Amino acid sequence: MNLLKNRPLALFCLIFIFIASFVYALPKEYKLLVGGVVLCAVAICALLCVFLRCRRVGCIFALLCFFSAFLAVISQWAFIDLKRESALDFSGEREVCFVVVSEEYSSEYSSEYRVRLKRIDGESVSLKSVAVMGFASEYEAGDEIYARAVICPAGEEILGYARESDGDIYIHTAVYDANEAVVVSTENKSLEIMLGKQRRRVSEYMDSVFGEDTSALSRAFLLGDKSDLPSSLLRDFRRAGVSHILSVSGLHISVLVGALDFLLRRLKISKGIRCVFLSAAALIFLAMTGFSLSACRSVFMLMGAYFCYLFVQEKDAVTSLFVSVALIMLIFPHSVRDVGLWLSFLATLGIVAVYIPVGAYLRKPPRKGAAGRVLKILRTLTLALLLTFICNAFICAVIWAVFGEMSLISLLSNLVISPMSEVFIIFIPIAALIGRIPFVGDLFIGILSALGECITSLCGCFSDLEGAVISLRYPFAGAIILLMSIAISVMLVINLKKKWTILLPPIVACAAFALCLCGYNLTHMGELGVFCYSYGKNEMIVLTEGYSAAVCDLSSGAYSFTREASYIASDGMATEINEYILTHYHSRQSATLDKIFRNTLMRKIYLPYPNSTEEYDIASDIIESAKEQGVEVELYEYGSQIEILDGSWASVLSAESVGENDHSAISAVFGNRNEILCYINAGTQRADAFDDLVCRSDYVIFGRHGVSLPDKLSFCSDTAGVKRFYYTAPELYLRSNVAHAGSEVYIAPQEEATRFELILD
Repeated sequence: MNLLKNRPLALFCLIFIFIASFVYALPKEYKLLVGGVVLCAVAICALLCVFLRCRRVGCIFALLCFFSAFLAVISQWAFIDLKRESALDFSGEREVCFVVVSEEYSSEYSSEYRVRLKRIDGESVSLKSVAVMGFASEYEAGDEIYARAVICPAGEEILGYARESDGDIYIHTAVYDANEAVVVSTENKSLEIMLGKQRRRVSEYMDSVFGEDTSALSRAFLLGDKSDLPSSLLRDFRRAGVSHILSVSGLHISVLVGALDFLLRRLKISKGIRCVFLSAAALIFLAMTGFSLSACRSVFMLMGAYFCYLFVQEKDAVTSLFVSVALIMLIFPHSVRDVGLWLSFLATLGIVAVYIPVGAYLRKPPRKGAAGRVLKILRTLTLALLLTFICNAFICAVIWAVFGEMSLISLLSNLVISPMSEVFIIFIPIAALIGRIPFVGDLFIGILSALGECITSLCGCFSDLEGAVISLRYPFAGAIILLMSIAISVMLVINLKKKWTILLPPIVACAAFALCLCGYNLTHMGELGVFCYSYGKNEMIVLTEGYSAAVCDLSSGAYSFTREASYIASDGMATEINEYILTHYHSRQSATLDKIFRNTLMRKIYLPYPNSTEEYDIASDIIESAKEQGVEVELYEYGSQIEILDGSWASVLSAESVGENDHSAISAVFGNRNEILCYINAGTQRADAFDDLVCRSDYVIFGRHGVSLPDKLSFCSDTAGVKRFYYTAPELYLRSNVAHAGSEVYIAPQEEATRFELILD
């Protein structure tokens, strides 16, 4: 495609992007080493330019390339490592003065704010931080607060749990006593605070005009503010493959700027004035989005195109793209870790470098008559599918590395939802402007609400389709995706006589993935993947088959694997939870399960029959939240057989536990076609039924969930048929009096989160 031919500026920016991304993950000493090597190369090239008269152009070109690399190293070192070190120097108990930028979190027990530190022990500073209040507070953006606080590095424990670093926030400011925080001023009017207040006013206005539900969706589409969207809707957008619609990017900028440009054209305004006006409008819109990185990329590209028109009379989308992303990484060094920016950059690269030239083959003059209209419709549909296919091919490596799964239904969902989204985006500002006008405003708001409901309903329908999302965690997926990405990269920089041949790598990759997947499914047909997770007295067993998983929850609720169930299932290549088996009740489970209902596609949950008023209340809350999210609920009795996945089964057993613990000892049995796995709670009193269960099982797990350990763990001696014993803690093995009879034995490490897996044939 000769992507970099006659584009030296694009090459310099590409070098900057690559080196900045590479150096970001390096320790400080290695960054200095790389910087020194590149600086030496810069010096050598400079000397060659001075003393050599031949090939001086080549030396200058090499000098600029090395200078781009050196600038990338310096930006990462100076703006990240040095700032981090200077921030960490203030760790400890300090007298601080900070200005509240925005509220992050608030409850009746604690509050968190994004702040900018102005003074620490009287020394003037300018550091971003998160102020963690160990009490309920009602500070507002612009409040200047003087406090006695504890400054600690991001990642250290505050108020009982650790808060990780967020971008360029290296320290957290903890204020534990309300009497040690005093508001000394409320008149701070920095640009960041004023923009935040203005965004809040816009949000409040849209809430009052549109209603909460329509306003939440409109703000997500227009401003990228997804804070009020239910997590279940975000899940549906993700599974349907249309999450990019909720990230302000090229689609939104092009729709809004295109609509405004159409109005200016109608007013007969010259193109030069339009370029200036539209650039200013784009910057204002960018400020209203909070300078999201994907929006920055789009606006910088737009302004680059307008600049070229006004001063150069020539524009190049590829160069504009590389320059815009390099500028973002220079201004915001932490942006190299922003997944949204990488997805936006790679998808746009696919559009400008591949889709536009390849799509030209399909843009032929239309025929006349009915046949011409049909061909035009087919051509439009083909171009839409081609656009989604190319974008997915370019972002596939990032999706594989970060998310581990990809929406198969995105080709169809984008074809249907993207045009509706463009109309929805155009209607948002129109409805906001005339929403207060009687009748007319109500009409536009009604249309906007109907469009929003239609979009969310379609996303839900696409998300609920079986197999809508495919895992990329198969052992062969990484090799195929990396080879495809390398092939595309090479073909972008070489000369292709036929541009459409660049589609061959993704087409071949799709075919190879399909063949490998078919082979994998054939060789693993009938197998049931089993994953056991254990941490202390909390355990979870996940069974996977194809893209579906069944979860048996043995965790307590205080610390639970429940919140991580979807990630655990994805380890076995499952992208949805078909059945979730709750084995017993704890007070915190209703809130925890409500979160997983909203974040993960779960089709059915099994609940044991409650035995007390407290259990009945917990079950009622779980059933109510399950029905809200469309999750089927079924009650079961201990010892009954539960059908899971395709032809497999499970049974939960309850028995009296040893000691004075009133927690019943929960055990479970899982079976496929030929093999049986049993989980025996270590607190189970020995009984003939459990002896018989161990003897009949192929695999036995001894767990320690929720009970005191017995002095001796003893079961029947006839265990010759057991292939492998698993002990989730070393002390279980030490107290065991079980005859292993030559069986394999696995002992989990002490005091660590343990994961082991096996296959049931």
